[in-house]
Amino acid sequence: MRLALSCYVRKTIFLPLLVLVSCLLLPQIAASSNDQQAVPNTPATQPASPKPALVALVTHGTHSSYDACLIGIRSGLQAEKHKPDITSINLKNTQPISWDKFQLVVAIGSKATSEILKLGLDNKILAVLLPKITYNQLVYQASDKYKTGTNISAVYLDQPVGRYLALINALAPQAKTVGVMLGEGASVYEAPLDESQHLYQLQVRHGYVKKGLSPLKALGTIIDRSDVLLALPDTSVYNSNTVPGILLSSYRKGIPLIGFSRAYIRAGALTGIYTLPQELGYQTSQKILAIHQQNYQKLPQPAFPDSFDISVNYQVARSLGFKNVELNKLKQRIAEHVKGENF
Repeated sequence: MRLALSCYVRKTIFLPLLVLVSCLLLPQIAASSNDQQAVPNTPATQPASPKPALVALVTHGTHSSYDACLIGIRSGLQAEKHKPDITSINLKNTQPISWDKFQLVVAIGSKATSEILKLGLDNKILAVLLPKITYNQLVYQASDKYKTGTNISAVYLDQPVGRYLALINALAPQAKTVGVMLGEGASVYEAPLDESQHLYQLQVRHGYVKKGLSPLKALGTIIDRSDVLLALPDTSVYNSNTVPGILLSSYRKGIPLIGFSRAYIRAGALTGIYTLPQELGYQTSQKILAIHQQNYQKLPQPAFPDSFDISVNYQVARSLGFKNVELNKLKQRIAEHVKGENF
């Protein structure tokens, strides 16, 4: 009797309860099973992003100034989010180079610029770390495609002549005449000199060095009529063969010579104004970014250095009677004089 009652209770109570629990749990189990077996939706394939633009930094051989310029370029680009990919190329390497992949070729130094122009590339070219006179001569000798200025531009190594005259005015305000020797290819300096001399109440006297003649002969025609001599980066006049004689002649006459590099100041020039290669490299990086933002369609106009430094040979200064020369004050006065000028 008890066994029969127990079976009856199980059938009447537990079986309906089991059915109820099953009805409640089966949908959840099925859902869980479906979740485990379901294949996740595969996102649509995204189109490949365009390859970054390529810029070649080209040197010819090795030199500390090239290295410093490259450091300046890379440091200027490093913090930028949207920038081109950079590749360094040394033309002294003999392996073939595929130039077509580069949107911009940056030639560092006169040797690299000369070699790149000889190739007659269709790429946009930015020449840096070379004087304006050298740049003009190389473009003049190159293919006609470069003479329009649409495919090539530059960041010059030398200063606008207004800065040189401002330095003379700040250092020797009593000076009235400035002697300048010009080679046959240095006509690029004549107009800026004539234009800016009046701004500083100076008179520029030209001594022309004809091809094959010694610069010392031209120096003799102007040194006695000049209060100061200004050296410009014209290698036909100022080179390793002529500089010692020019410096010695000016020193004996008591005429200060204003140089265009630290090397000339160390060699015996009274003072000089110049831009360090690393600073020029940073300026170049900003030009690269500007060209990149314009999708390499247009190059900026050739430009002189934005920044500059000054050094003084204090031994020469004492010998010539220049006392208490303060570089910071000189630099400040020059910056005030040449603000907005780009002669």
